[in-house]
Amino acid sequence: MVLMDALLVVSCFFLAYLFRFEFQIPEKELASFARTWPYVLIIKMASFFFFRLYKGMWRYTSLVDFVNVVKAIVASSLVLMAGILLVYRFQGYPRSVFIIDGFLTFVAIGGIRVVIRLYFAQKAGVVAFRIGGAQEQAENKKRLLIIGAGDAGEKALRELRDNPRLKYQIVGFIDDDSYKIGRSIHSVPVVDDLSGLKNAVDTLNVQELLIAIPSATGPQMRRIVDVCKGCGIPFKTLPGLGEIIEGKVSVKALRDIDYQDLLGRPSVTLDIENIRSYLEKKRVLITGAGGSIGSELCRQMVRFNPDLIVLFDRSESNLYSIQMELKHNVGYQKYATVLGSVQNGRILESVFKRYQPEVVFHSAAYKHVPILERNPWQAVHNNIKGSQHLLSKCVDHGVGHFVLVSTDKAVRPTNVMGASKRVAEMLLQTYVGNPTRMMAVRFGNVVGSSE
Repeated sequence: MVLMDALLVVSCFFLAYLFRFEFQIPEKELASFARTWPYVLIIKMASFFFFRLYKGMWRYTSLVDFVNVVKAIVASSLVLMAGILLVYRFQGYPRSVFIIDGFLTFVAIGGIRVVIRLYFAQKAGVVAFRIGGAQEQAENKKRLLIIGAGDAGEKALRELRDNPRLKYQIVGFIDDDSYKIGRSIHSVPVVDDLSGLKNAVDTLNVQELLIAIPSATGPQMRRIVDVCKGCGIPFKTLPGLGEIIEGKVSVKALRDIDYQDLLGRPSVTLDIENIRSYLEKKRVLITGAGGSIGSELCRQMVRFNPDLIVLFDRSESNLYSIQMELKHNVGYQKYATVLGSVQNGRILESVFKRYQPEVVFHSAAYKHVPILERNPWQAVHNNIKGSQHLLSKCVDHGVGHFVLVSTDKAVRPTNVMGASKRVAEMLLQTYVGNPTRMMAVRFGNVVGSSE
C-alpha cells in the first residue's frame, strides 16, 4: 500500500506539470520537477503516516478515512509551498502546479481506496456490478421495507447490506416527513408516508417490515404497530438504543416488537437493598405460588436468599411445576410445598404453626373476569373469605409483613372480580394498627398472566 501510494504521489506531481503546460513541459520546468519530486514524495508520505492513513483497513474505507486523506494532502501541500516560498520565493516554480497536484493526489489516493472497498463489497455480495447478478442475488432474500428514513434507518440499511448472512433485500423506506418522500438513501427510495404503508406493501411485494424509529414515543409506536398489523405481514423493530450502548445486542439484531416499546415510559427500577432488608434470612409464605404472579414472585425472591419459601397452592400441577423449576432450573432447595386452599382455616393454622412465616405474599385469587361474572359466589369465598382467613392468621401469629396482591380493577370496580379484590383491600385496612405491617399492591394486566 505504501509503495502504491508513493508511485501515485510521484505520478500525480508529474501529471500536474503535464496539465499545467498542456502536455509540452519546457526543459527548465522539467529540471524543477526533477529537483522537487523527492521532497514532494518525502513530505507527502510523512504526512500520510502522520494522519494514520495506513492504520485503517481499506476494505472498510469510510468518510472518516476520506477526511484524513484531505487533511494529509492539504497539510503536505501547505508545507511544500511554504518551503519553496522560503527557499526559492517561488522563482522558477509555477504555483498552479501545486494546486493541480493536490487535487490529482486526492483523486488518486482516495480513488484507489474506493476501488478496493468496491472490490471487497462485490466479493462479499454487497454490490453486484452485473444487472443479472443483482437479480440473481435478490431471489433468495426477503423483501424488506424500512419504516423511518432517519439515521437509524440509514444505519440499518448499511448493516443489512454489509452482512450477506442477513437474507434481506431493502426495497424502500416509509417516512412521514414529506420532504424525504421521493428522495432516496443509498439508491433506495423513500416511497410514501405511514398512511400509504399498505399500498406500498402491495405494490412492492414486501414480505417483512422493519421499524427503525428508536426515538418514537409510546403513542407513536402504538400507531405504527397498528398500521403494520393491518398489512398482514411480519414486522420487527431495531433494538433500543440502551441495549446497543450496553453491548447486549448490535444494530444487526432485529427483534419482534416488545410490550416495553409501546409502554411510553421507562421500566421501574427496583430498590434491591430495601427489598433484601426484609427478605434475606426470612421465612416467606407465598399463596398461589404456582400461579402466574406467585411463580414469578418465587423466581425473583430466591436471589435475596430467604431462609425458607413456603409454596402454598391449591393446584397440584402448578405447585409441582414451580417446585421443579426452583429445584432444577434455579438450583434452590430451601422451600416447602403445601397443597391446600386459603379458605381452609385448619390447613392455614398448621402451616403457620409449623413454618412460622415472617413475611406473607398473598397472590392466591380467582382472576378471570368473565368466569367470575358467571360464578360470583366463588369470588366471594376465595378472594374475600380466603383473604380474611389469611389476614387473621398473620395477626394471630405475629407475621412481620403481609402483602396483598390486588388489581387495578379494584379501582371503582365494574365487575365481580374487581369488587371482590376491593373488598379484600378494605378488609386489609381494618387490620391496620396491628404489629403486622399490612400493604397492598395493585397490578395492571400482567404479561403472561392467566388473568
